[in-house]
Amino acid sequence: MLRAMTTAASGMKAQQTNIDTIANNLANVNTTGYKKSHAEFQDLLYESIVPTGRASGDAEPTRVEIGHGVKLVATNKQFSQGLIRQTSNPLDLMVEGDGFFQVRLPDGSIGYSRDGSFKLDAERNLVTSSGYLLEPPIQIPQDATEINIARDGTVSVLLAGNTSTVQDVGNIELARFPNAGGLMARGGNVFLQSPASGQPQLSTPGLDGLGDFRFAAQTGGVDQTQGLAVPLEVGVQSVACGAGDVADQGVLAAGQQVQDAGLAHVRSADDGDLAVAGLLHFGLWKALDDEVQ
Repeated sequence: MLRAMTTAASGMKAQQTNIDTIANNLANVNTTGYKKSHAEFQDLLYESIVPTGRASGDAEPTRVEIGHGVKLVATNKQFSQGLIRQTSNPLDLMVEGDGFFQVRLPDGSIGYSRDGSFKLDAERNLVTSSGYLLEPPIQIPQDATEINIARDGTVSVLLAGNTSTVQDVGNIELARFPNAGGLMARGGNVFLQSPASGQPQLSTPGLDGLGDFRFAAQTGGVDQTQGLAVPLEVGVQSVACGAGDVADQGVLAAGQQVQDAGLAHVRSADDGDLAVAGLLHFGLWKALDDEVQ
């Protein structure tokens, strides 16, 4: 019985992490350049048992093995292309393909971002919405009347009184990594290099396998239906698990009741209720009742 409780507890923790991950994806559905996360799990150590009457050396077609639960092994970022949202800001860029913008962080280090919604600061430098300078820095002249950014990253302007001559003021470089999934999320739409990501490779947009620019913003590309499908699946799995593994029929009955209550609750739920659905797998009645009230 103690083993069953610890195994179930590992499952509870795993499902809570899964729901937390999905809830964070849903919360960032409109975040520019956001990349959704996906929780991955592995089963824990198995214990081999030799049934009574069977010698340990006998060859049998099947084995008796009892697992000890589940563990979280990774929360992977999925760097798939997000949805395109047209804007009226001439400084809004999206990377169509691989590549990250480089930004200078307050501590002097370099961060990497897929968020291309740039602005001008008081000194007319290109900066992110958080005020981080684009790297390499690009400054727009005070008398510039028009800003143009080519698909290869060349930034040019037209100056007042000389609208026939285009002046280049800088080039935007992109970085790519051997393993983008190894980047460390810092927050603020910024990632940091890590030993798992490898060294950044810098190049001109459109060359060396890097994407080029489109004049639009890129949303996170999060599928909002994912948040509703998982709670329903969890509720169904809780009853299926109880039918096969739980000798106490009271636990099975409770699992069915929790599923029924959870389904009714999810049908009228908003995003804030999704975390409660993760509790369906374990029949934690009090937490569900508190949320419903």
